Amino acid sequence: MVSPRTGWALRWTGNPAGPGNPTLAVARSTDGGRIWTDVTPPAAGPLITPDRSYDVLMAESASRAWFAVTLVRSESSYGVTPHRTEVLGTANGGRSWTSSAPIRAPGTARWLDFTDPAHGWLMQDLGAAMQQSHVQLYRTSDGGRHWALIAQTLPWPRTGTSGSGLPVYCDKTGIAFTTAQTGWLTGGCNSLSDALLVSHDGGLRWAPQALPIPAGPCQRNGCAVSAPRFFGPTGFLTVGGYPGTGHLLASHDAGATWTTVPLPAAARSNPAFLAFDARRGILIPIGPQGVIGRTFYATSDGGRSWTQVRQGMPFRKLGMSVEFVSPAAGFAWIQGGDATGPAPIYATTNGGRTWNSFVPLG
Repeated sequence: MVSPRTGWALRWTGNPAGPGNPTLAVARSTDGGRIWTDVTPPAAGPLITPDRSYDVLMAESASRAWFAVTLVRSESSYGVTPHRTEVLGTANGGRSWTSSAPIRAPGTARWLDFTDPAHGWLMQDLGAAMQQSHVQLYRTSDGGRHWALIAQTLPWPRTGTSGSGLPVYCDKTGIAFTTAQTGWLTGGCNSLSDALLVSHDGGLRWAPQALPIPAGPCQRNGCAVSAPRFFGPTGFLTVGGYPGTGHLLASHDAGATWTTVPLPAAARSNPAFLAFDARRGILIPIGPQGVIGRTFYATSDGGRSWTQVRQGMPFRKLGMSVEFVSPAAGFAWIQGGDATGPAPIYATTNGGRTWNSFVPLG
């Protein structure tokens, strides 16, 4: 959801565990998630194939979104076989889409990020195992119509760091650019120095960025860094791990340096922080196996103080996701692949103190 009323989704066309070979399609809602309308780009139809397509959706606003889809030709040659990837964009809520020139290369669409309507980045996943992750990074400067390969890890099955500074080590978790020049690539592994990389030339070259937290707990148990989110010069990112290695970090100089933000004791293992601006946000404690805590924490001063918000329902089901679009408006749902039947959406208008459920239609 990009507002209390409008949202985008990748929606299953049928029960993913049932017959009929369902696929993921692009849908949009303008009534708080109750009714969803299919806005799948017609040009993407030939690429969306059961068990052979990979999709990623980036929604920037109620009107603007990008959809990347990869048709896998063959998986017999791991990380080597060329596939076909296209990126499609809309600026009018999905009524019409523009298509990119196809990318014919190994890898499947995994992450998208745009800083403005013209400049964007696409991370292609070439496969990951045992904290080894091979990727390729593409960039566009014409709104996604054409993409150029600008950086990559060493090719499969080599290990180490490529000339662009991208290490094979560390499972990649996301990319985030604040300008056409500055961006971050995040990961999860036992090496804190490889978990946050920064680029100042549009993604051509990358270097580790030091974080003001001890490396020992990450070396023992592993840590995952979230892609940072910025509001002007102020940005936030989280470092999650077990046991008790979670951190919330803030930057007030556009990401040049980071400082730790004190966390409530119950949220120090694997915190998820949803920021709305430079001062307001909601902290969601996440325990082992992704279990969400019953008490959330709200801040209105950038994390200097926290207010407990006891949730009006328990989040007992594994695989449940929670998202807030404002301090008051939030949504929770079960991912389609984890649902055993029609999966309800839960909505709150008071920060989670009470939740109402409904089964989405469309």
